[in-house]
Amino acid sequence: MINSSMVGAKLSFRVPRYRESRDTGWGGRLALRTALGAAVFAVVWLLWDWPAALVAGALAAPADLVYRWCLDLPVVARYRGAAGERATARMLRPLCRRGYTVLQDRALPHVEGGACHLVIGPSGVYVVDSRKWPRCVRVAGSRGRLWIGRKPADQEVRGVAGAARAVAGALRPVHGGRVEAVPLVAVHGARLPRWGALRASGVVLMRAPRVRAWIVRQKVRLDACQVAALGAAAERLLPPAGAERTPPAGGE
Repeated sequence: MINSSMVGAKLSFRVPRYRESRDTGWGGRLALRTALGAAVFAVVWLLWDWPAALVAGALAAPADLVYRWCLDLPVVARYRGAAGERATARMLRPLCRRGYTVLQDRALPHVEGGACHLVIGPSGVYVVDSRKWPRCVRVAGSRGRLWIGRKPADQEVRGVAGAARAVAGALRPVHGGRVEAVPLVAVHGARLPRWGALRASGVVLMRAPRVRAWIVRQKVRLDACQVAALGAAAERLLPPAGAERTPPAGGE
């Protein structure tokens, strides 16, 4: 079962200021900066002289532009990340028709951020994270390591690796044995090899449009009863982010 409205709500919650700024439009922003320049010009003219006021007024709008750009950088990054999550959720939705359970935005014990997408089906358990990087970023191997742009990939995938371990630990009592949760990163935007998957610290990275087919092609590990039991347990033990966790049956 997939809940795309939850992903949309998460997106709207994360980026209200960026969306408000974007919806103002170029005309509105131009009017605001023109008014700012005029106000600075008037104040400096009264306190100093008109040449200084002219320079100050001309610099006011560019200064405001740079200030707001720096202020919005983290918000824009979160906006792109949330947009990537929505795109990945849409790509994973058809798995539900093939016997898979797809859960979105699940809280995990002792893991900040939780799991963006949790997939449980015949080929196993997958914790899928979404990354939306600019198209100029290249993901490739060099000097025996995997790099995302100029950063080692290990740093970028540490979160999803921890989320996969938490999911495996939560579902282990239900399965009656070891549960392997595969950490996977669906990459939007950045340049990756067109075919195949890359790995860093045990985490699989691939182009987002290829994730669904890759999951289906893996060998069968779980039967229908196991998939149903693990899916129901995940629904109960790993609630949507922000909801209270339900204790295991028979627990205190």
